[in-house]
Amino acid sequence: MRSVPHLITTGARVAVAVAATLVAAAAGSFAGAPAVAGAGLAAVAEAGTKLCAINDERTVELSGLVATASGYVAVNDGSDLEERKRVFLLDRKCKVIDAVPFASEPRDPEDLALSPDGKTLWIADTGDNTADRDRVALWRMPVTGGKRPEIFRLRYPDGARDAEALLIAKDGTPHLITKGAKALIYRAAGPLVKGQETPLVQVGQLDLPRTNTSNPLGMIGRITVTGAASAPDGNRVALRSYADAFEFDVPDGDLVKALTTGRPRVTPLPDEPWGEAISYSPDGARFVTVSETAQSPGVDPVLRAYDQATVLATAPPAAKPAGDERSILSTLSLSDLTTLVSAVGGVGLVLVALGVVGIVRSRRAAAAEPTVPRPAGPARAGRSGAGRKKGQASGTPATRATSTPSPVPPEDAAGVWPSGKAGATGGSAGGRTRGGVYGKPMTAKPDRDVTADGGRR
Repeated sequence: MRSVPHLITTGARVAVAVAATLVAAAAGSFAGAPAVAGAGLAAVAEAGTKLCAINDERTVELSGLVATASGYVAVNDGSDLEERKRVFLLDRKCKVIDAVPFASEPRDPEDLALSPDGKTLWIADTGDNTADRDRVALWRMPVTGGKRPEIFRLRYPDGARDAEALLIAKDGTPHLITKGAKALIYRAAGPLVKGQETPLVQVGQLDLPRTNTSNPLGMIGRITVTGAASAPDGNRVALRSYADAFEFDVPDGDLVKALTTGRPRVTPLPDEPWGEAISYSPDGARFVTVSETAQSPGVDPVLRAYDQATVLATAPPAAKPAGDERSILSTLSLSDLTTLVSAVGGVGLVLVALGVVGIVRSRRAAAAEPTVPRPAGPARAGRSGAGRKKGQASGTPATRATSTPSPVPPEDAAGVWPSGKAGATGGSAGGRTRGGVYGKPMTAKPDRDVTADGGRR
């Protein structure tokens, strides 16, 4: 059965996506966005070819994937289960042959990328559904395994961002792409150095072409960037949403120019209801993808291959006169509006359920407390008894209740609570971590941001 923490995490993702979209709608940022009907502008999306299924309970929250000559490498996003916090090496039949632990606890891994020579694996620990991380991390390890990932820290110049896509340029510079109505592109300002914090700089933003590919989140799922990949030769890159893959040409190695000015080819991914992972095949001829399946208990993640589209997306229309723009809400179909309302309603139901559980537990705890009988005394008649406090029964000695404040977990230097992902319930009996069920006392939790080398990310 799917855990409550994961339900809350998924609800948070939907809520963030809905909020970002509505903000963009209010600003009219999607007015005039081109609609693309499937790969090569075809009306029907082609189903991907099943490669293999991963029959391992530890891999149901996959968010990052790379295909190698010997198999695949995959990683989960911010799971609450220790056994899922691994880098998984798979053979060509999707059997897990190694599960490499991190040197210290990761926050929220979201994507994988290979170095230009294909020998080094980079892991983007950059997820931030609750928008409280202005510092993120990249991990590095040999793509063949055999060594735990080592950490490098980066900081955004303009506050917390949620990024689920990582690209490594031909010169080895990492680029992060945020998840939201407007995808922002950030680049490391200099070389990554262990034990030091490298600043990020915002270098551009892009809008994905609008498509009509079906997915559980409707329009929202079609405009948010959830993963990225580079072709083996570095001359093409792909971004993906929950619904489609968008492939850009990078002939001169300038990633930012390609993503902000290029016209992509659009390949629908209709078998990817919660797809966040994408890779090129080792020969660069096809896309390899996988969707997480934590939302469907008992269903194994399936790796699929898709032939790449060859037709460019529709060019943006000519600029409209001022005052002639329509907001995004006026362009939504009935299906899109229904999905939007359902997504918001789903988050509300989760919050209501948590509130009910908290109230019930609180009342049970109160009912279970022993009742102290009041000593018998003479009937109260006026103000009798020297020194009696106001409201004290006659003949009863005056006492004063005292309480000791509960300890409060410390914050780190950036004001980030030392819990991991917000929304994780639980803890041991008698306490809870941040985001736990209402009604239980809060206890401090070990700092998840403390790394093996004693630093913080």
